[in-house]
Amino acid sequence: MSPGKWWSYLRNVAQLAPKPKGGSFKLGEVPTGVRVLGGTYALNGGAVVFSHEDEVPGATPEIEAVLKAVGA
Repeated sequence: MSPGKWWSYLRNVAQLAPKPKGGSFKLGEVPTGVRVLGGTYALNGGAVVFSHEDEVPGATPEIEAVLKAVGA
C-alpha cells in the first residue's frame, strides 16, 4: 500500500477502536471487546437470549443449545 493508504488505514483504526469511559488506556491495557475472537449471539427483540464467545477460532457452540435458547 502507498504511504497515503497506510495513513488513512491507521487513522480509521484509531477512530473506530473501542475507547474506555475515562478516555484513555493504561499502558498494556486491552479492552475486553478487542480480545474476543468471535461469537454466536441470539436476540429476542432487544434481549440477548444466547451468548457464546469463541475461545479459539472455530470453537462454536452446540446448535441444540442455541435453538433451545431461542425456543425452537
